[in-house]
Amino acid sequence: MWGFESPGAHVTVLEDMTVEVEHHFDAPVEQVFALLTDVARMAGLGPEHESAAWLDGRRFTGRNRLGDLTWEVTCHVTELDPPRAFAWSVGDPALASSTWRYDLHADGVGTLVRQRFQHGPGMSYLRRRCEQDPAGADGYIAWRADNLRTSMATVLQEAASLLQG
Repeated sequence: MWGFESPGAHVTVLEDMTVEVEHHFDAPVEQVFALLTDVARMAGLGPEHESAAWLDGRRFTGRNRLGDLTWEVTCHVTELDPPRAFAWSVGDPALASSTWRYDLHADGVGTLVRQRFQHGPGMSYLRRRCEQDPAGADGYIAWRADNLRTSMATVLQEAASLLQG
């Protein structure tokens, strides 16, 4: 399907790759939603996402860095349901390299946020790397999932700190 020398487990694992983190914010859901949808303000809160800017009401650009690798992407909003959900695809929604989502739940004392990343189905650096080295694909996927989990947790913690200060 994506050029693997031995199609099978690697494609399945990569296609099923999702990462979720949760964080509780000591702030009202409307305030948290406003921050999470302010893509320029959210940029720079974690180790990977450097900058972002809205292009229009449904698209924004993001610039990222991971080690020496830098890339810029156009993201398309796929769901905007204030103050409960915000989701976007990286690239064309029909063939996104990944999709991202925030789900927000007011809990009486603040807001619980669940952030979710899902890989594919489109081309990505990770997919390309797995195609180049099918024997190492499981390791690349596990490393990237762990890296994303740590980065996402950091971003939510920093965002919560912004609302406290």
